[in-house]
Amino acid sequence: MRRLTILSIFAAAVMTASCTSFLERTSQNLIVPTSVQHYKEMLQGPNGYFRQAASSSMFATLMTDDILFTDVSREAGVSKPAESSSLSRYRLAYQWADEIENDEFTDGAFNYFYSQVLIANTVLDKIEKLDDPEGQRDLLHGQALFHRALAYFYLANLYGPAYNEASPEAPCVPLKLDPTPSTDTFARSSVAEVWGSIREDLDAAIALLEKFDVKNVHEINVNAALALACRVALFMEDFDAAVEYGERVLKNNSALYDITSKKYAADPEGGSPLSSTVINFISYANPEILWIFSQKASNYQGGLGVEQTLFYAPSKDLISTYSLDLAEGERDHRLDYFFIPPGWSSLMLISSYYYCYSLLKYDSNDMQYSRCTAFRTGEVYLNMAEAYARSGHQKEAVDLLNRLRAKRVSDYTPLETVPDLLPFIYRERRRELVGEDLHRWWDVRRTGQKEIVHPWKDGTRYVLKDHDKAFVLDYPLAERAVCPDNYNERPHRQAE
Repeated sequence: MRRLTILSIFAAAVMTASCTSFLERTSQNLIVPTSVQHYKEMLQGPNGYFRQAASSSMFATLMTDDILFTDVSREAGVSKPAESSSLSRYRLAYQWADEIENDEFTDGAFNYFYSQVLIANTVLDKIEKLDDPEGQRDLLHGQALFHRALAYFYLANLYGPAYNEASPEAPCVPLKLDPTPSTDTFARSSVAEVWGSIREDLDAAIALLEKFDVKNVHEINVNAALALACRVALFMEDFDAAVEYGERVLKNNSALYDITSKKYAADPEGGSPLSSTVINFISYANPEILWIFSQKASNYQGGLGVEQTLFYAPSKDLISTYSLDLAEGERDHRLDYFFIPPGWSSLMLISSYYYCYSLLKYDSNDMQYSRCTAFRTGEVYLNMAEAYARSGHQKEAVDLLNRLRAKRVSDYTPLETVPDLLPFIYRERRRELVGEDLHRWWDVRRTGQKEIVHPWKDGTRYVLKDHDKAFVLDYPLAERAVCPDNYNERPHRQAE
């Protein structure tokens, strides 16, 4: 399949941005979209609403300290099993190579998220001229603004420097705010311009979306916009704004899912994780879900697919964090409920499924919508706690941590004070947000860019050094071929 570049994406006609029926050719004519409902179908259709966000970007999870290569032959004590194609497909991303694409793997995140920008821009370009008999124009307008903001958030946090590690003038990603086809190349906009546009879109989206009481968690709503605004403000280190947005979310929905009685992420009898006896965390049963999105890929498992987990598995360091920060008698049920333990099924034979933990966080019984990613209040509590801690309000930060942890840890004793509060919050983010979206990659980029070591075969290892340039992805090869000035330098890396 031909790889699109940003140039060809924005040169595409509106009709290639959506596959919904209202744009299909009939024997009589070609229907031209004119109403709010038409453009709502475009935004929410099979090519919109971030359906492929997880499958297009999950490779970034392999660049974190949450995932390590596992030599399953050594674990099993047998001759080496056949290597899955995913081992080589994602190897260069796992090793932070200067060039992560190969014959088996193409970085699809760049083009995918720009396609979401195009869809949003197409809606926004026509919004004021649309027929609106049901009074839904402002809702669609707000949803499209949120859509564009989220797409640029992904792009800026993959292909641009971390906001707090860069100067405002540093190059980020191309900023395109209209759908007009053009043969021009697109130069990178500055960090200040891109992040300023994200915040501007979100504030405008919130003002529009707060007029509507959207109950369906599959539809973009004001709480999703407020939650993203809270996250963006935290990443930009505007701590007062992060708290303000967070308080507005919690005023609307402060619920947290009590998992202190949960014991299994999969069928405890060793059967399929699709068993109806288990309802997983990202599900309708969870009252803290604000907006749920992203179609799970085939066998998608909380950030990695089944074939990927054959050799890339949750790190022992990650698993060990669930036994930290506990008082005597306490148990963190996130380890029980988010993960399938080693040896859960003999059907998996020789694989890291059998010898390592594997993550299962989405509701695998959701056959209708198959969504695996969400905005939720748990993140908002953590965003606010970090914002309070970093602005000197220790008590408020600890209070928020207690509210969250009381729903995660059984026999919980509330914390009164926390020495080294900020590292504690970062550990709590890692435990809570594991496998959801790209949170760990985003967090390691913005919280010090400390060294990460990835083991490899035969005792060798790869090292992502402190403040390594590879904390930023390079632009895909196809994009660099068209726009050679758009690139991010990454060092050549060899095994040690």
